[in-house]
Amino acid sequence: MSRHTEATFGIAVAIPEMWAEDPAWTVWQEEMEQAVRETVWGLPEPHRAPLVLRYWHDLPLEEIGAVLGLRLGTVKTRLHRARALIRTELTPWGMTRDAVG
Repeated sequence: MSRHTEATFGIAVAIPEMWAEDPAWTVWQEEMEQAVRETVWGLPEPHRAPLVLRYWHDLPLEEIGAVLGLRLGTVKTRLHRARALIRTELTPWGMTRDAVG
């Protein structure tokens, strides 16, 4: 049996139920969150900026478009591509796409 836990940027990680209270899980989670941050900061600027504004600053899509001077469709496309790049990089960490919207 496994469960999902939320991580940075809404990326879910499937973990066995027995790990939920294991101190090693806490260490692994911290390492995984660091990997997410490093992956995000390694993205090209056109993909990183909307992602940071959306998930760290919690801006609505329309406001992101206004801040960056982009149309709403462009913001959505860049967010989609950024999340896809992150998933590709973090698959070895056991990331799933369940919570990545």
